[in-house]
Amino acid sequence: PLSAQISVIVNVGSSAVLHCDCKPIASSQLSKQSPYIKWRTTNELVFERLGEEHFQGEGYEDRVDVPEDKLRKGNCSLVLKEVKAEDAGVYESYLQVKRSKRSIQTTWKLIQSVELSVHGSPGSSKQPPILITARVGSSAVLPCDCSEIMSSDSPLIEWRTFSGTVFERLGEEHYEGEGYEGRVDVPEDKLKKGNCSLVLKDVRPEDAGVYESYLVITGSEQTRRVFIQSVELSVEGTLSAQSSVTVSVGSSAVLHCDFKPIASSQLSEQSPYIEWKTTSQTVFERLGEVHIHGEGYEGRVDVPEDKLKKGNCSLVLKEVKAEDAGIYESYLVVKRSKRSIQTKWVFIQSVELSVNGKERICL
Repeated sequence: PLSAQISVIVNVGSSAVLHCDCKPIASSQLSKQSPYIKWRTTNELVFERLGEEHFQGEGYEDRVDVPEDKLRKGNCSLVLKEVKAEDAGVYESYLQVKRSKRSIQTTWKLIQSVELSVHGSPGSSKQPPILITARVGSSAVLPCDCSEIMSSDSPLIEWRTFSGTVFERLGEEHYEGEGYEGRVDVPEDKLKKGNCSLVLKDVRPEDAGVYESYLVITGSEQTRRVFIQSVELSVEGTLSAQSSVTVSVGSSAVLHCDFKPIASSQLSEQSPYIEWKTTSQTVFERLGEVHIHGEGYEGRVDVPEDKLKKGNCSLVLKEVKAEDAGIYESYLVVKRSKRSIQTKWVFIQSVELSVNGKERICL
């Protein structure tokens, strides 16, 4: 091709222009005769034009054109109207040229390759992800509606993250991705009505992230994925509400924290990486024997390693000062997926510490 593959993104029901310029290779022919242009996908002919004569491929009738007046000027762009979900895919344009100046034999020369992506919601651009928040151990529903782009009552639907497939369903057959076994579903009865929402049970910290749903259209030679919906799932790490602790200046405080419910899979494999912080600074971090005390907390804070290995991430704060009062939050570092090296912080517990102003007097 004369240029690299280009991408075009449109919505269902709108029009698309698949750009193509054949002037560089057809300039010698433009003044003598009408160019013979052809657009096709990997498995079918979409459109042909030679002068006033043209052909529209099956399924594209009255929706495609390369205007003759523009083609004579070297503009071979394909106009595609009333875009459908199944139009998504790679389109290629070809120009018929002579093998040589003196030859009567011709050949087809590739001009341009265009990847057309079709978004499922007509009349709107791709929207940012829908935000969903769930707590560890609860269930989440990631909303999805494919009723406007379904071509049958048994569509092939796929949910995936950046790292792999989460769930697929085609009729009664379904597939559950690694780590999601027994926890995900798009109910078949609801899918038949255009509801492609993903039900995720027993939510885990590593489930947090962006999920995307696709309608998968399979052909004899090509499979197309039509984007439907993007959902960002945030996971809160504890089922308990914010707790409160009240102590006196000079005493000790224990800010309770338990991450066994969300880290059971990691406890036997490696030392947990825990962090306690306030809204303005890090208070304490521990990874195995390595630990960090935040400024102003040196020698006064700890999450004992032996207890941490058992899932007790409570922060011990000694010699409490008046300025220690405030909200403390604990976070656990977890892998995004079993096979990923990327990590993320998962919120576990929030504790409000109140400090009485006078030191306790011992008699």
